[in-house]
Amino acid sequence: MSNGTTEKLANARLMRRIQDLEAELSQKDQDLQSCQQELNTAKAAFSDSEIRVKQSGKEPDLLQQVIADQKQQIDSLQRKIEYPHLHGIIHVCTTCKTIREGNDKSWESFETFFENRTEIMFSHGICVDCAKILYGDRAWFSKKF
Repeated sequence: MSNGTTEKLANARLMRRIQDLEAELSQKDQDLQSCQQELNTAKAAFSDSEIRVKQSGKEPDLLQQVIADQKQQIDSLQRKIEYPHLHGIIHVCTTCKTIREGNDKSWESFETFFENRTEIMFSHGICVDCAKILYGDRAWFSKKF
């Protein structure tokens, strides 16, 4: 393949990737707008419920539960809006991989950091390289690999 053909193929791939990224960005913008609308609706419903409870002069358990559920929904939507995508510098401990946000002095686990700010959920396993380091000298392990 000539350099000109290779360059054309690379440019075509790059253009497709740019188009894919633009489409993805457009979809994320739409999702964010939808999330913002949901949040506004939830906040309005929460305000209405709160006003009705205050006007009734009593706070039955059912209304308290409705308010708690709406607060939880608002918090969840607020997190989605605040962290539609992460950017900037994330401070990660070199040794234990915990994460510190901003100038806060507290650290939280990698999993907790992302689960609280995104829709990501984690499961755990062990990669082959780490398994070899941990169990490589054991007879039962060497039979598997």
